Amino acid sequence: YTTFTAFFDLTRYIRYATRFTDDIFALLIVSIFILNAIGSPFGPGGLLRYLDPDNLFHESNADNPDYSKQETALLSIILGLGTTATIFFLRGFKTSGFCCNQDVRNSIHDFGVTAAVIMWAIVANLGFPDIEVPGLSVPDKFEPTYACCTS
Repeated sequence: YTTFTAFFDLTRYIRYATRFTDDIFALLIVSIFILNAIGSPFGPGGLLRYLDPDNLFHESNADNPDYSKQETALLSIILGLGTTATIFFLRGFKTSGFCCNQDVRNSIHDFGVTAAVIMWAIVANLGFPDIEVPGLSVPDKFEPTYACCTS
């Protein structure tokens, strides 16, 4: 491939393609993340998988009489879409005329993802304390996942 490119001097055409390379790569990455977040048809994850009655989270709560699959699925989808919408709203502050100066707008833009996740986690925990929503499983102690040697 590189020999072919060098032999025919195709590198001179790179200047026409590099203008769009960043945008194409960003579109590819965003498409992968959105597909995985909503629910890939080839994988077990995604928001729409909570509507599946055979979801592992539903099975782990089968003995709880207060657990509702539909409530968990609906709240999970609302939290996921609400977090995404809030992130897009807060990221738009960078180029908007809101707030007092550009530094404040840049800070809102930079910390928009963190603020949206914290805000919707508070909404889930305070607004719907009776509905159990799956979260990230965090280990009790900080250590590498792979240990090659015993000491």
